[in-house]
Amino acid sequence: MARVGKDFRDAVTFAAGQFGITVETARKMIQDDWTRNGNMVPGWLPANWRDGRLMYTLQIPSPTRWIDLTAAESIAALNRHLGQQLDDAFGIGTITLGTLAGENRSATTAMAEWLREQVLDDGNYAAGVRAHSKYGGGLCWAYWLRRQDDMLGPDPVLIEAETEIHRDDADLNYVLSLYGLECR
Repeated sequence: MARVGKDFRDAVTFAAGQFGITVETARKMIQDDWTRNGNMVPGWLPANWRDGRLMYTLQIPSPTRWIDLTAAESIAALNRHLGQQLDDAFGIGTITLGTLAGENRSATTAMAEWLREQVLDDGNYAAGVRAHSKYGGGLCWAYWLRRQDDMLGPDPVLIEAETEIHRDDADLNYVLSLYGLECR
């Protein structure tokens, strides 16, 4: 079974102790029970996740400016303008790379909403943000669909290709193997 959260591990350990069985036996019993009942087992990506999504290749008009979340200037600006607000709301005293890549979605959303509204030095808005993946390697890009969000019509993004995500997709299988996951 793939890695699961602490609460799940604690519950399985507690149940195993109550029934006088090993934790591994309890995990196996739970996995078998979930599979039998049609529930998604931890570590499995459901087929409907793939079926409900497409991979897109986009062409974004240039020139565009992106906010680099990992830049010292970006982190300093966030601390200067949002530091007190995030401390009051979420107990985050100092914004760091860890905050930006953290699991507190309310905090990361608040920062993204603030960044989206900032006018850059050249008088324009940023196209979006980019940052290194918190899982290592590669960059993550988030493009703000401003015209669509503001109900002004479609954004000037050209969809060059859209592709279904198939079970045998090499990139999907590479990522699944990296994290010890499986896909139906």
